[in-house]
Amino acid sequence: MALIMSVHRSSAGLRGAKGTADKKAMTEQSSAQKKETVCGKDADSDTNVGAIRACVADSLETYLHQLNGHDCANLHSLVLAEVEPPLLATVLAHCNGNQTKAAQLLGLNRGTLRKKLVQYGIDH
Repeated sequence: MALIMSVHRSSAGLRGAKGTADKKAMTEQSSAQKKETVCGKDADSDTNVGAIRACVADSLETYLHQLNGHDCANLHSLVLAEVEPPLLATVLAHCNGNQTKAAQLLGLNRGTLRKKLVQYGIDH
């Protein structure tokens, strides 16, 4: 795109309005490409929407709606049991199995990480 713009400017002697319009179009296209879909909803990556938070909130709203008036107990434990295993496994994989690095990234003591890996049956 930049090459095309420079060819237009040099061959036709266009600067000013044409160059500004091209730059504006490129900026708008770039902004549109930054849009992501988070849990089925559009989110702007520039606004720090909190993709993980949005997914958790969306999932909890769905869960609570599906209870259809039935009681629920220990929701906190249920959420942790659902969120913590993929968190640990994903971070551990990101760190190529290095538990020390994974623990640092998670802000946990390495012993605590090892205990949680055993608790959730995550291969280490």
